[in-house]
Amino acid sequence: MWQALRSRRFVLIWVGQLIAQTGDWFTYVAVCTRLYDMGYGATAISGFLISQMAAYLVLGQFAGVLVDRFDRRRTMIATDFLRAACIAGVIFCRPLWAIYLLVFIAGIGSTLFRPALQASVPNLVDPEAVNGANSLVATAYNFGFVFGPSLGGLATALFGGTWAIAINSVTFLASAALISATSVPRAERPAARLDARAAFTDIREGLAFLRRHPDVLVACVSLFFILAVCGMVNVIEVYFAREVLLTDERGFGFMLTAWGGGMMAGALGTGLFRLDKGAMAYMLALVAVEGIGVGLTGFARSLPFALVMLFLGGLGNGAMNVAGATIVQQGTPDRLRGRVFATRFMLAYSAWAASLAVAGYLPALFSLRALYWFAGLWHAGVVLLSVWILAAGRRSARHDRGRKEDRTAT
Repeated sequence: MWQALRSRRFVLIWVGQLIAQTGDWFTYVAVCTRLYDMGYGATAISGFLISQMAAYLVLGQFAGVLVDRFDRRRTMIATDFLRAACIAGVIFCRPLWAIYLLVFIAGIGSTLFRPALQASVPNLVDPEAVNGANSLVATAYNFGFVFGPSLGGLATALFGGTWAIAINSVTFLASAALISATSVPRAERPAARLDARAAFTDIREGLAFLRRHPDVLVACVSLFFILAVCGMVNVIEVYFAREVLLTDERGFGFMLTAWGGGMMAGALGTGLFRLDKGAMAYMLALVAVEGIGVGLTGFARSLPFALVMLFLGGLGNGAMNVAGATIVQQGTPDRLRGRVFATRFMLAYSAWAASLAVAGYLPALFSLRALYWFAGLWHAGVVLLSVWILAAGRRSARHDRGRKEDRTAT
């Protein structure tokens, strides 16, 4: 991790992300507060969240094509300016549809920025520092998750929602300025020409690569299945705090902090060493750790026990995310990296959105403890599915090698 901090290129981009990721929560708090003050109900806030994620589902793999085809540094700068403009525009919007539209367009910027950033990491640091760089990127996100809401709430309370949103807009401009001050080299020169046929050819090439490389496929698919239950846990956590643990909003806040603190600890801890051949086993072990933490939370009869288990689950989640990103970067050539990361994000956000949509109905149908137990067992199923995909991929590779040897012999 410390080796990554020796790269000026990486540090400038990382500091920009630390600022922008924290600023994102300023808009979240301010917009949610504004919608509430304007008399809108919970469905309006749900629509706000869905409009943020919708861009990942709509643009999806085409975003990866653009990231691989065009200069990634310029892409990140342009999308930072786009997000700054859209977030600033929210200040002047009253109609709900206009807020949704601007947030969706800002989401398009994020859909392009995140694959561009993740695809660029191996080009910004030395090979032995890639995992440490991923750790720092994840920590920037986790820092925003842990501290952003409280800072955003403080800014909204002190200066008002308008200024809080304006601060978020400025954070994107700060990120753009920092990226402008550095360079992002490419291992391979991107192709310039792009039309509809070329775009679909690129998408098919990316999907074919995933089918042929089970390690990279597992790093993408496992995240999809994990977030398919994480959204449910996000929704039912407040019910669990109030109805099972019999705690108040402070206890619920401690639960969120415990998970976020675990994510930060897991991400930072993973960055202290290199991940080479054992990266996949490490990632799957962390999926199991997350599942154990979530599942045992369902047995909690006191807040302190729940906090420890949630910290454990967050630890597994944070470390698993870093390991997964490193596996994708190490196993994917530079010219395909944007498409693979775009696919990973598209799968992740589609699963999370579906889980959020369904989760609201579950507390009325099932025991809250049983839902946590189910989530823990689901993680065990993800590990078993991943092992099966890896084994099937190795059998297929051996079969292909055998066919080649037979053809050579004849």
